[in-house]
Amino acid sequence: MTLDRLSEAIALIKAGRQDNARPILLQILKEDPRNETAWLWLVQTLPTDEQRIAALEQCLKFIPNSQRARLGLENLRARKTPPAVPPVEKPSGPTLPPAQVKPPFSQQVGQTPASRQELPDLPLRPAKSQSSSSPVPAPLAEVEKKPSRMAALVNPGAPAPTLTPEPEPETAFRRPESKKGPRLNGVDIGAISLIVLIVLSMAGYLLWERFGPAVASRLGWVSPAGSTATASSMGTQTAAALLAPTITPTLTETFTPIPSITPSPTVTVTPIPISLPAPVYFISGLIGGDESDPSPSSYQVWRMETNGITLTQLTFEPSRVVALDVSPQDGSLAYISNNQLILADANGNNRQVLAGGPLPATPSENDGAIEVSSPVWSPDGKSLAYGLNGVNIYTLATGKTTSLIADTIPAADKPQDLRLYEPWSWSPDGRRILARIGGQECDSMTILPAAGGNPPASFNAENSLFIWTGDSQTLYSANPVPGGPCDSQGGLWRVDAATGTVTALDANTADSAVLHLYGWLKLTPAGRLLYFYHEAPAAALNGQTFPHNLYSSDPDGVTDRTVLGQEQFYFFDEDQYLAGGSNTFGEVLWSPDGSLAVLFAARAAGGIQQFWLVRTDGSPVLRLTDMPGSHLRWGVPSSGAH
Repeated sequence: MTLDRLSEAIALIKAGRQDNARPILLQILKEDPRNETAWLWLVQTLPTDEQRIAALEQCLKFIPNSQRARLGLENLRARKTPPAVPPVEKPSGPTLPPAQVKPPFSQQVGQTPASRQELPDLPLRPAKSQSSSSPVPAPLAEVEKKPSRMAALVNPGAPAPTLTPEPEPETAFRRPESKKGPRLNGVDIGAISLIVLIVLSMAGYLLWERFGPAVASRLGWVSPAGSTATASSMGTQTAAALLAPTITPTLTETFTPIPSITPSPTVTVTPIPISLPAPVYFISGLIGGDESDPSPSSYQVWRMETNGITLTQLTFEPSRVVALDVSPQDGSLAYISNNQLILADANGNNRQVLAGGPLPATPSENDGAIEVSSPVWSPDGKSLAYGLNGVNIYTLATGKTTSLIADTIPAADKPQDLRLYEPWSWSPDGRRILARIGGQECDSMTILPAAGGNPPASFNAENSLFIWTGDSQTLYSANPVPGGPCDSQGGLWRVDAATGTVTALDANTADSAVLHLYGWLKLTPAGRLLYFYHEAPAAALNGQTFPHNLYSSDPDGVTDRTVLGQEQFYFFDEDQYLAGGSNTFGEVLWSPDGSLAVLFAARAAGGIQQFWLVRTDGSPVLRLTDMPGSHLRWGVPSSGAH
């Protein structure tokens, strides 16, 4: 799991093994580029400021509101900018005697003295001795105070100049009175100026060759080639000291990296690309969430684009949207709000109320007969089944509604005869409709002929999830959660669509020592059965809070059962439910070919349910949008939904 790998990386960093921790953090960020904690610890493993800056810039691309990353980036950029050197102003003061001032520059290099007023103003400083035992080059300010080596280079036979002590600051830059001498013509001045420029250029070049790289390194501009950068030689703070105390990873305290850092190539984190087969529609918010939530974006229809991140709100109903289905042909929406069945196009436009109306202010036992429920599109997108006083079918071409089966409202003395029907799903061939029968303590299911006629016998459906086989002749039924009012113990069954006969494939009983819990099934075109599965001793189960792993098997659910990943998902948390939280079981939306699924589940017991992308080929699990949701439905690829 991500948390375990992150903890492992942090432990490696604290042990001084940054090179071992870096690949772990990079893999975490590929799977989840919005993991702020992983970004901040990755910065701790990078050897240069350039790499740290690049990492924090990428962090802010995925987490624009990260104040810790932004502060660290500002501090890193600030210390890379060299401080401005203020100009030196000449102090005023009385003129010193000529004997206290150094000779003109031309005299130092063996040339004929000239009038001081005709030479550039080049104040020279006396030499300052440098200890030969110091391994660190002198700062730039001290280099300027050293005796010039240009005289020996330009005129090797000339004696070394004698420098007088530096005058007091208030008179250091006053020009001495020059002696009278022959006046120079323009040619002489030009020649002298050229010589001075050549000498200065050579001096600058030699000074830079001797001291430049070391000075630049000490000022933090560049790192000396082939040297080892340490906290002392760089003269700057470590990455941990820079980011603390504001940037402190949440899992542990800030650490100080080891002094010696081995340079490595610039790190670029590229998230694993997400490409869903089609956009995903869902109702925002959690089932059973806060009824008083005033947010206009809560409990409305949203669309997640194929990148798994971009979201678009499509409905703006004054009341909650409580049910949703999407046409497999053109992406048209059918949803329920304020007990009204509403049709709209794939973008939520062209809204049309099809049936229903507000419920009475005073609840009644028979409200189920006037409640609109469960819109379900036919496979060809030409018909829409929904619940309202039974199961009805609306035909788009004619605009007519046909009642397939009506609710049974018994006399007051026979409540056991109450039957409330609502559609659940169409068979792939469009000839049958799986319907739920409510109104009793133990719900049951039946299969209705879409053209009308008597349904087969009903069968138990406590907490069950159903899928059709491709030939429309069989259904699979699975129960991932044991317990319930009908004492269902969970398991896996197969149902004959023509007769309603149920066959147990791997069913638990009250005496089962080990429970086999199946859920969220998918039968692939290749004939493999995919499902989320949990197996544990009955006595070890903690209520209904336990994880499921992804498995595949032969169609019987048992033969060649193979786990497809170690990632665990929590679809229901009994503790949160009993505490008044959401009662959603979580959801799984399989792709048609069974190669991937979009999940709404938690990754840890008591964790927050989120959207995840799971592939059956063993690829890393990827986190999608953070918005909670339910009633997951595929849109139409490359349709007007984009």
